[in-house]
Amino acid sequence: MTSIILLICTTGIYHPTPLVHEHCVFYNVSVNVPDVRIPVDEFCKQAGELAIKHGGKLTKCELVLPARKPDDRRPGSIRA
Repeated sequence: MTSIILLICTTGIYHPTPLVHEHCVFYNVSVNVPDVRIPVDEFCKQAGELAIKHGGKLTKCELVLPARKPDDRRPGSIRA
C-alpha cells in the first residue's frame, strides 16, 4: 500500500454562490498499484462527477505529495 495526498478544489458545493468561492480539501488516499497516476486520474474523475452531481464544478485535482513506499523510511524517523 502506498499513501498519496491529493488536493481537490471545487466550487458551488459548499457555498450558495456557485463559481465564486473555491473550496479545497486534502485527501489522503491509499493505493496498491505501482503507477499512482492511474488511481489519481480515476479519483479525480470521480471527484469531478460528484461535484457536478452536487451542482458544483471541479476546479483542481492534483497530486500534492509524491508517493512513498512503506519501506522508504529515513533512519531515525518516528512512526506511530
